[in-house]
Amino acid sequence: DSSDDDTTLLDQILGDNLALAVGTLEWDLPHMRRNLGGAHPDVLALEEILLQARDVLRAREASRLGF
Repeated sequence: DSSDDDTTLLDQILGDNLALAVGTLEWDLPHMRRNLGGAHPDVLALEEILLQARDVLRAREASRLGF
């Protein structure tokens, strides 16, 4: 079915972008902590976003693998 193929492609594209975003946040967050301090509101917000993004990425990977 064409819509299933489109959904799979969309999930792959979103997953690739999400994985890139997670990698970027993982790279940037230590620098932000060092420069702004761990209690800075922007650092705290990005830590929460990173946790949520990791959860979504992990769930997508588990779904893809059939877990």
